[in-house]
Amino acid sequence: MAERKIKVYNEINGSVTTIEENNAQTKTEVDKILGDKYQRLLFLKSNPFLYNHEMDKDKVKSIEEYIVIYKKRENSFGEFIHSTDFNKAEKIRIIKKSFKFWNKDYNKQRKENVNKNSNALKAVEVAKIRSFNLLKRILLFASFLVLLIIINYESRLWSSFKDTNFGFYLNDKIGKIFNTSWVFYIGLIGVYLFVITFFYLATYNEIIKSYKNHYKESLKMVKKTKASLKREQKKKSKTTYGYYLKNIKNGRLIFPGVKITEAAPGVLNLDFYNQVSNEIVQRTGKMKKNKWFFVTCRYLLLALSLFSFAFVIGALIFQMIIG
Repeated sequence: MAERKIKVYNEINGSVTTIEENNAQTKTEVDKILGDKYQRLLFLKSNPFLYNHEMDKDKVKSIEEYIVIYKKRENSFGEFIHSTDFNKAEKIRIIKKSFKFWNKDYNKQRKENVNKNSNALKAVEVAKIRSFNLLKRILLFASFLVLLIIINYESRLWSSFKDTNFGFYLNDKIGKIFNTSWVFYIGLIGVYLFVITFFYLATYNEIIKSYKNHYKESLKMVKKTKASLKREQKKKSKTTYGYYLKNIKNGRLIFPGVKITEAAPGVLNLDFYNQVSNEIVQRTGKMKKNKWFFVTCRYLLLALSLFSFAFVIGALIFQMIIG
């Protein structure tokens, strides 16, 4: 019994494909296959110098797979070069025309991307958030120690100091201000606030340091990639162009095609340049967006900690004045 056949319409080029019914995929699967073929066709019509070594590594093996146009005839670069339908002069024209188009297109996209990213980087700049410097941390820690010693006026820390006249006098005054329990609790809360502040400032400084280091390193990478974009592509284009021109001029019909990994720029390519630039813009934007939170928390914790310290010291001085 003959197997039934069904027809599948290709919306891309209008062709009709007949396939066996038992081999037919669902409409979704057919659409996917046709879509994949269309995407591959678009890719092969693109520029080999824009090849991405990570994203495109399974799509093409040689520069000869890329499609070019000559005298309204569309074919792969390799089929033109190795064909017997064209003489030496025509093949040389095909090589020159193809590389001229690829180079022009690459440089156009390179300039557009460089200008776009340069403007974006100028617009964001670095988020200006100051870290908490060492001197301030030392003064803060000294305030914490003083408050801690005052709070623990009944501990062994005061044993030898209380034997002196001034030590006994000071300890007595501290005891009197702490007779009012809420003053003691303000001091105690202040101690905890100082501890929280120290942890926060350590985290805060690490975040700022990490951000600034990442910004500097990324900016260096952007500049390095930007410098190599034109240089490396020009070098590889010249080498590949010379290779094909030499073989055709020597009358060779069959010779190895240049691998796309050898023809296209390396890791520091246009996609990588865009990726790093976008990361800088996004990370800086995020940092600027969260700047108010970091700064507000820092000032709030510092203000509360120092207020408790100043309040206890103020109460002690007042007690010493009134006797």
